[in-house]
Amino acid sequence: MNTLQYGEVRSQIVTLLQAARATSARSVNALMTASYWEIGHRIVDFEQGGEERAEYGEALIKQLAEDLTRPVWARVRGRQSESDEAILFRMAGAEDFSDTV
Repeated sequence: MNTLQYGEVRSQIVTLLQAARATSARSVNALMTASYWEIGHRIVDFEQGGEERAEYGEALIKQLAEDLTRPVWARVRGRQSESDEAILFRMAGAEDFSDTV
């Protein structure tokens, strides 16, 4: 095996992987931003009830937080071998959290 050629091929592969990761991160960020905007839009529509302005209460936000968090924690609680902190870090995409847990 020619080590010079191998080094070039390896470098090209690393560059491709880095570009793919960066592109996928931008795509995910764009989709999440659009999703959060739409969620906010739906909450405002619900709270305003067709009116120009709304009396914002905390009931809707509290109920949504409870309902939308429950399924996540139900999945998390099924994993007995990891601490809650480790699971949260992993869910957030942290690669190495051994120093923090």
